[in-house]
Parts: sequence; C-alpha cells; structure tokens
Amino acid sequence: MNKLLKWNPEFAKNVWLEFTTQRLIVMPTLIGLVVLLIVMSADSGARSTLHVFSMAGIVVLGFLWGIKTSADAILDEYNEKTWDWQKMSVIGPWKLAWGKLLGSTIYNWYGTAICFIIYVLTSFGADDVRKEIQTAVLLLIGMVSVHGLMILISLQMIRKSDGRTKIKSNRIFISGIIAMGFITNIFSSRFLDSFSTDVAWFGIVRGNMNLAMISALFYCCWIIAALYRSMRAELQFSDAPTWWLAFMGTSFVFHYGYFVTIESIGVAGGISAAMAITFVEFFILLYLLALSEPKDLVNFRLLEKLWKAGDRVTFLRNVPLWMVTLPVVFVFGFFAVFFLNIAVTGSLVEEFYQKLNLHGMSRTYPALIAVFGFVLRDLGILVWLNLSNRSKRADSAWIVYLLVLYVLLPMLAKASDLPIGAAFYPDFYASKIVMVLFPVVEAAVVLYLVKKRWSELKVE
Repeated sequence: MNKLLKWNPEFAKNVWLEFTTQRLIVMPTLIGLVVLLIVMSADSGARSTLHVFSMAGIVVLGFLWGIKTSADAILDEYNEKTWDWQKMSVIGPWKLAWGKLLGSTIYNWYGTAICFIIYVLTSFGADDVRKEIQTAVLLLIGMVSVHGLMILISLQMIRKSDGRTKIKSNRIFISGIIAMGFITNIFSSRFLDSFSTDVAWFGIVRGNMNLAMISALFYCCWIIAALYRSMRAELQFSDAPTWWLAFMGTSFVFHYGYFVTIESIGVAGGISAAMAITFVEFFILLYLLALSEPKDLVNFRLLEKLWKAGDRVTFLRNVPLWMVTLPVVFVFGFFAVFFLNIAVTGSLVEEFYQKLNLHGMSRTYPALIAVFGFVLRDLGILVWLNLSNRSKRADSAWIVYLLVLYVLLPMLAKASDLPIGAAFYPDFYASKIVMVLFPVVEAAVVLYLVKKRWSELKVE
C-alpha cells in the first residue's frame, strides 16, 4: 500500500476505502453461490446459462452500479465540502483523473473481472468464440467510457453550481443509463450484423466486430483525454482548446477511414460523407456544450475585454467550448455540402439528395444557411436568457423554448393547415426564399435582442 500511495495517492485512497476484508470476501462468495446454484439446477444448459449470467453480471456490476459509483465519486466530495481541499493537494491532474476514474469504481471492476473470467471460460464451446470474447471486451471499453462521461458530467455540474446547494447524482445516473443503452445498442451483434462486412477502415481493419472495437477505443481514448483536461481546469490550469480542436479534426479523419475503400462514392463522396457525419456529431455536441457550460456575465465581460485588447492567447484560454465549436461546425457543414455537390452525379448520394428535395447548389446552400440560421437563433435565445435577471433557470427555460419552437408550434401550424413549417425548423421542401428568409430574420431579431440586453448591462 505504501508503494501504491507514492505512485498515486488518489487511487490508493480509493483502494483503501473500497477494499475492506468483508467486501473482498462478499463479492466472490455471492457470485460463486449463484454459479453453484446454476450448475446444480441446470443439466445440459449450464454453460449457456452461466454465459448469460456472466454477461448480466458485467452489465449490472460494471455499468449500472458503476455509473452510480463514478457519478458520486466527485459529487460526494463536493457535497461534503472536501472537493476544494482535494484540488489544493499536490496530486497532478493526470493522477487525479485516472485515480478517480479507476479508483472510485475499483470494487465494480473487482466484481466485473470475476464475471469476465466466467464469461471467457463459458465462451469456449460457442459457435464463434472470438466474437463472444470481443463482445465482452467491447463492454469493458464501454465501461471505461461511460464512467469517464459520468465524472465529466459531474465536473460540469460543479462548475455551474453556486456552491450553496448540494448536487444530486440522479440526473447524471439517468444520463448514464441513456449512454449505456446507446453504446450497447450500437455495439450489439445484431446491430453490427446489419451492416455490410465489405467496409474496411482505411483498408486495414475489417469485420464488424473489429470496426466496433476500433471505434470504441477511439472514443474511449478521447473521453480519458477530456477527463484529464477537465481535471486541469479544476486545478486552475489555463489551456487553449487545442485538444478539443484536435478531437474535432481526428474525428473527421476517423470517419473518413470508413469510406476510403467504397469505390462507388469516390473520393469526393467519401469526404462529403465523413464531413456530414462529423457535422452531425458536433452539431449535437454544440447544443449539449451550450447547455452544460457556465454562461456567467463575468466571463462574457472578460472575453469582450480580451478580444478588444487583442490578447488572443488569453481569450482562447477562457472561451467556452461551445463558442469554439460553433464556427468549426459551420466549416464542416460548408465543406460537406461543397463535396456533396461534386460527388452527387452518378453516385450513391444522389438518391439521398432526391429524398431530401436537394438538387444541386441552388438548394443545398440555402438549406445549409437555414440550418445555420436556426442554430444562431437557438444559441442567441440561450445567451439572452442567461443575461436576464433570472439566469439561474435560464438553461431549463431554454429547453422549454426549444420544445415550443420545434414541437408545439409546428404541430399547431400543421393542425391549422398553415404552410409555415420553415418558420420553426429547416424545411427542405419549401421554396428557397421561404426556407432561408424565416431563419435569417429570426436569427437577426434574436441577436439584436442579445446585443440590446448586453448594452443595457454595460450601462448598469
């Protein structure tokens, strides 16, 4: 333990707290009793029953319980007012990051490891042993990813908190359940088998399970990197968003690897498809970041002061990630449309164009402008709400606004037979003028209100 304490005090602390003698004995005893019960009850189907049980054990111990444990890893310290003391220790951000990631869930990994061994042993005799083991490995990688996401979300909630109220992990737990379902569905055998096995990542990695493995590793590594950078921010290190931009760039390269070997879409088609996937990915992340990051008046004023002073380095160290993501998403969207227009004739994307009523540059670029207009409108509403006198519930109010704008009002318009869908969402079937006019005007109005509110705050 002394060597472990010198190596990583945070990890050693968690091991000391989690691994009591009683808990070390209880976990294998309970699993062993269930295994014994299955062996004694089942006759010829004992192996397959144990196989299913071990998989369920990985999901329950590693995912469900692990999500709760990792979510509470930092929130418990924050609620007990010891997190600030933790940040003042001499532990570096990297040791703190993986000490929390693996240390807080070490008991979950203890039980999961036992179930994993049972799963591997019972895989022998299955139709495809390698595929069975790869599935379990994918789940283990998913565990690391989900646990890291839970800690990241916890840190984001702490940054938005005023320090006077306790933060409950219920919302994080629900987010973890959703993430777990998303990951397990994507990497499930049935889902993977629905795709053609002819796809090869850069012509190197082939086979659905192998492709799923490299995808899981890619995102898992970036989640760990994000956790490290987030810990640096907690320890008051100032960093430019270099790693976030690197994540965005490598995401495009990673997605492009899936289209390199598909000759029917060509080089331009592959680039456009990768750009489009990256655009959608960070389009969603843009809204999540805008919702989760702090949007306080003090930081906005600091950013304005740094920008006017020409101090770009300090500006980038303080700018929120959603502000960094916004222009890059625009760039991805522009190039996705640009290469789609090059690749559309005689390629597989032509059918996609026809279904969306997008034919050539005369409609694709107006459609892109419409999308960008609505994005600026939505983010403008969020900033305007946060600049109001009741900014504590601004993010919740923004969600309500989006539901009204994208769900309730379009349904009312449709029920009234009013052809004004383009006023609420990008309507690719509307005329080009209508498709662009509504979002541009709405964005201009909202941005004007934000500027007006900002001027009023400066006077105050």
